[in-house]
Amino acid sequence: MGGLKINTDGSSSLKNLFGAGEVCGGVHGANRLGGNALADTQVFGKISGESASNAAKTTELKTNEEQVLKEASRIESIIKKGTIKPQEFKNKIKSLMWEKVAIVRDEETLNEALKELLEMQKELETLDVGSQKQYNSDLVTALEVINMVEICILVVKSAIIRRESRGAHFRSDFPESKDEWKKSIVLNKNKIEFEAR
Repeated sequence: MGGLKINTDGSSSLKNLFGAGEVCGGVHGANRLGGNALADTQVFGKISGESASNAAKTTELKTNEEQVLKEASRIESIIKKGTIKPQEFKNKIKSLMWEKVAIVRDEETLNEALKELLEMQKELETLDVGSQKQYNSDLVTALEVINMVEICILVVKSAIIRRESRGAHFRSDFPESKDEWKKSIVLNKNKIEFEAR
């Protein structure tokens, strides 16, 4: 089951980013049994919470004004007239992932999904996001959709790379599990790594 790679203290490779529950990968191996996610949230929630608290005590609180202004500018650039509402775009992503990346997968449909997602990534520029100052649900959904597209691309790339079936990942073109695939696929910003389990 994919997700954020964490250490035994709940920390990730990004300083002061901790994870727990279904946001994390590798805790359950290739599949998650029903009910296990709840125990995961309790165990790693406690561990990550304590680790984050300890990290906060030793972390110098310093605002990076340049980074804050850059992020504010990025968010403001999303607010503009466009041709598709963020909620429609979100539904489009969900449909694509269900139709081409869901329970039974094969290389052809995974490649089709990847191609469509890369096109969707370009289409993010056409989101229609209003400028209301109160709770702006279009902006909230637009930010979510931008992340969804990126995460979906990572999911599909990983599914294409794994040329076998294991746990919740079933490839009709590679229905058997293979010993050489007893490893995790770790996608970093600039590279793909494989880690033995």
